[in-house]
Amino acid sequence: MPTSLFSEKLWKNVNEHFRTNGQLYVDAPRPRTYEKKAQLMWKHFPNDLSVEHQAAYLVKNLVNLQRYADANKRTASVLLEVFLETNGYQLTCTNEEYAEFLLKVQRMVPAEMWDGRSFTLKPEYIPWHEDKYHWFLHWWMDANAKKKK
Repeated sequence: MPTSLFSEKLWKNVNEHFRTNGQLYVDAPRPRTYEKKAQLMWKHFPNDLSVEHQAAYLVKNLVNLQRYADANKRTASVLLEVFLETNGYQLTCTNEEYAEFLLKVQRMVPAEMWDGRSFTLKPEYIPWHEDKYHWFLHWWMDANAKKKK
């Protein structure tokens, strides 16, 4: 099943939109640690899996790779919806449920998988794993992202 992703330009435009509208503070991006880990994210992107599975992988890494000093979950929320819409899906949850999910995406990462130097995921945890955390992400996305009619 082919999927469409978004460009770095879109990522920056989303943050610029929020920043200029006063909705959040966005510090300068942290490219050194982020770029290597982002390359790993794209390298391991699960192209052969369902859109819901891809969305779960995407939101996990967008939230937890810490591209920005602030606004990672907000940026991830917009980019996830763009990804789903582009692929013919939409979220069916409430705004409150979506906000709580995004918080859980970060809070549920196993403590030993955090890289203390960069406050982001360890490189080995960027690919998909068959563990409780990833199962939860896939389950939630499967339950809350539906094909548009």
